Amino acid sequence: MRRVLGVGLVALAAVLGGPTALRLVTGIHETSSLPHRIYMCDRDWTEDASAKTWSGAEIGGQTTGDPVIVNPGPFGLLTACPFPAGATVDTVVYVRVDLDGYVDYSLSGGP
Repeated sequence: MRRVLGVGLVALAAVLGGPTALRLVTGIHETSSLPHRIYMCDRDWTEDASAKTWSGAEIGGQTTGDPVIVNPGPFGLLTACPFPAGATVDTVVYVRVDLDGYVDYSLSGGP
């Protein structure tokens, strides 16, 4: 079953092509196609203006818990909320842009 699913994903990637295929197969996003704002959990996160790419070790050293990696939906909308309902949200979330590269988004506004 896993093999069939894997072959199906590769076939879908071949049909779709480009950044969409890369994202579907690997979870890695094309930096140039990232939205400037992500809307999830009824909140907005804004891409860092410097667009610096952080390594896993760098983001691990800056957080007290596990860093939150999100998969932005189309145009930054329809992004799944990684936090339980009613829980506090992290002020920084990350999007994977390379095998060991992440771009950060900061929470915009207040509660």
